[in-house]
Amino acid sequence: MSVKTVAACGTVLVVVVSWLLSGQHRGAPLVAQSSAQEAVEVQATPTLVQRTPSSSQPIQAPEPGFKDPGGGPPVIEQLSVDKTEVCRGEDNFATVTAHTLDGADYYLRIGMTDPDTGRFLQGTRIPFHLDRQPSHPIRVSVEGRRRATIAQLPEIHVKDCDTPRRVSIATTRNFDASDRVRFDASVVENPRPGSLDNAPFRAASYDWDFGDGQTQTTNSPQTSHSYEARSQASVVSVYLVRVTLKERGDRAITGAVTVPLTNLGFVPLTHENTVLVRAGVIRKEGSDEPEKIWIYHGYSQAVSFDKVEFVEQAEGANAQPTRRELSPRAVLGLSTLAPGESKELPPLDASLTRPGRATTLELTGHTEDGKAVVGTIALSGSPPEETARSERPAEQVSATQ
Repeated sequence: MSVKTVAACGTVLVVVVSWLLSGQHRGAPLVAQSSAQEAVEVQATPTLVQRTPSSSQPIQAPEPGFKDPGGGPPVIEQLSVDKTEVCRGEDNFATVTAHTLDGADYYLRIGMTDPDTGRFLQGTRIPFHLDRQPSHPIRVSVEGRRRATIAQLPEIHVKDCDTPRRVSIATTRNFDASDRVRFDASVVENPRPGSLDNAPFRAASYDWDFGDGQTQTTNSPQTSHSYEARSQASVVSVYLVRVTLKERGDRAITGAVTVPLTNLGFVPLTHENTVLVRAGVIRKEGSDEPEKIWIYHGYSQAVSFDKVEFVEQAEGANAQPTRRELSPRAVLGLSTLAPGESKELPPLDASLTRPGRATTLELTGHTEDGKAVVGTIALSGSPPEETARSERPAEQVSATQ
C-alpha cells in the first residue's frame, strides 16, 4: 500500500482499527480451552499451546537473551491483581507485564474482558470491579505481531458486602478529533443500612491525571484532554487516567480508567519510513463544512511541508478527481511543524469548502532525517460527528482507585 493511500484512508481506519482493538466486535478476548496460559495464532495457522499453572507469580520465560525470529507467542512476565478478596463494587487492579520473543514489543496489545460489562479493557495496569462472583475465570490476552498468549487472573473472591461508593468515568471521542478525549466523572452511591458513611458525596473539585504527565484541576466533572503529541512508534498507546474527587471537608474518592488510542502513524513510520500528519476538525453546526482545523504529528523531529494539493472528487463511477496545487504557507499558515505542536490553520477560502462534493487537502513534505511526510485533511463530505467513540454515549466505564 502506498503512503498516500495510507494517509487518505486514515480517517476511515481510525473507526475500523479502534473498533477491532476495543474488542466490541467480540464478546471476549481470544478464548482458550482448559489451561491457565495458552499461546494461540493470531492468523489462521496451526495453534501452538503452552500450559502453565495459574499464578500471580512471574510465569516461566525462556532463557535470557533468547530470540525467536519467527515471532513466537509473547511471554507474560507478571500477572497479578491488587486484591484477591473484595466487596461487591470494590476497586481493584490487574497488572500485566509481557514481552515478545522477536524484540517487537511495539506490537503488544494487552487486555482483558470486563466480567460485568463484557467491555474489552486494555493496558498493563487495568482498573476494574466486580459486582458478583465471576462464573468463569477472568482471562487476559497478550497479542504480539503474529500470535497471542492467553492466561487467567488469580481467583478473586467476592465477599458478601458492598462498597458504599465508587467513581465512574465515561469517555467520549469525536470522529473529526479522535485524538482528543472527553471525560465525565460521576459518583455511584450504594448506601449501607446503619452505616455512618451514607451521606451523599458532593464533589467540590476534581484533580485529573491524564497518564501522559499532564494534570489538571477542575470544578466540573467534565473535561477534555489532547493526546495528539503522543509517539507513533507502537501499534497502540494506552493511558491510565485518574481523577480524585474532593469535598469541601476532608472526604475524597479516586477513580481510574484506561484510554487506548490506536496509532495510525505506526504503519507508515515502521514500514514505509513516512511520518503521518493528522488533522482535527470542528465543523459548523448542522453542516459538514469545517469551522476550525488544526494539524499535528507524533514524530520526534519537525516536519517541513513541500506541497499542498486541493483534491475534489468528481461525480460518476469512472470520473477522475481534479487536483490543484496550493502554496503550503498560504493554506497552512506555516511551512514547518515542530514535534508536539498542534497548529490551527487560517480560515480557508470559501471555494475550498463548498458543500456538495468530497474535498480534501493532501500534504506532502519531509523531515531532516530523510523521512517522507504525508497527510490528508477532509474539508467536506466527511462522516457525521461522533461516529467514533471510546464508549457509547449512554454507557460509563466503571473506574477504580
